[in-house]
Amino acid sequence: MNNEPINKESAKIESEPKSTPPAGLPTPPKARLLVKETPKAYVWLAWILKFSATCYLAILILMILLESSLVFPGSPIAAGDWSHPGIALEEVDFLSTDGTQLHGFFFPNPKSDQFLLFCHGNGENIATIASEMDLLRKQWNVSVFAFDYRGYGKSGGSPGEEGVLADGEAAAKWLANRSQQPIENLIIMGRSLGGGVAVHLASVVDPQALILDRTFSSTVDVAADRYWWLPVRYVMRNQFWSIVRIKRYAGPLFQMHGDKDEVIPIWSGKKLFEAAPSEEKYFMEIAGLYHNDPWPQEFLDQVDGFINGEAELTPKESLIKAKSPTPDLNRNSSEAIPKAPEANSSNIDKQSRSSGHWDSTSSSSHVFQGSNTVCRLRGPYA
Repeated sequence: MNNEPINKESAKIESEPKSTPPAGLPTPPKARLLVKETPKAYVWLAWILKFSATCYLAILILMILLESSLVFPGSPIAAGDWSHPGIALEEVDFLSTDGTQLHGFFFPNPKSDQFLLFCHGNGENIATIASEMDLLRKQWNVSVFAFDYRGYGKSGGSPGEEGVLADGEAAAKWLANRSQQPIENLIIMGRSLGGGVAVHLASVVDPQALILDRTFSSTVDVAADRYWWLPVRYVMRNQFWSIVRIKRYAGPLFQMHGDKDEVIPIWSGKKLFEAAPSEEKYFMEIAGLYHNDPWPQEFLDQVDGFINGEAELTPKESLIKAKSPTPDLNRNSSEAIPKAPEANSSNIDKQSRSSGHWDSTSSSSHVFQGSNTVCRLRGPYA
């Protein structure tokens, strides 16, 4: 049998060793793709944008999670003197509309038939404001009821807009029962966040008078102004739309704000005042007053005249300007103290009030000037 390969040439080629390039010759260069490299500046820019977007998103999520603690920082039981030495008051336990246990202080005034419900700020509790409530009782000759929202002081539960507003309604009902008067006979006052509660109550209760101290048009307005770089209006839950609610209250309104307020800007308070349909409303602007400053003596005097009817019938709108941010304890007793025109609250026709009608006989405007004493005492109000 013939074992020789059929193709001798191919067999010969396969048997020959493969050739290698002679030593010393350069190695041929590797092939490269014809793609331009991205400039380093663009790489850094992309990284910075990605990092910034991640940080922004993280801050937004954090603010959403912390919203309740920012709006309702609370005031622990340890804050304030719960023994309240030298102050005549009654401790009150009552239930909110959803059964939450609430706690309050009632400051009775046997010489008066007027009852004031006070809604405090978000950094206070009734123990921290007991001396102020005692001052109002004496200065304005009223009985005062102050209460703690859920999550504050000795009240149970956790705060939120819906729950806090319900607590205000329960407090108004308790005071009406305690006073043995119709609920619309109450005077309602709110400070800062408590102004949002007070405006809500005014919109549903139609009280004898509403007093607002350094409060807002809405919490979302204030937050959007402070955190302008966040989409606050789309993510905030506790919005307290006082500017909407106050349109349902046509009774007497007295509002005070300081032009140095660093927590709630005065423009927000004025925005709320302008939205009020009341035919008998006052806005008291105090130069040099910060958010946490105590009540000026001018404010206490003006409201005294407002709720106790010590002057003539008031105009539709009145701007009262003062310059003293604190009570002047050394003021000369002979000095003339301007009084706010009468709110005539004792002669309010409840029938016409409840129907949403209010008569006014004047449309003039008055400006009052106060003293020049300046003294600041910072506190926990908010």
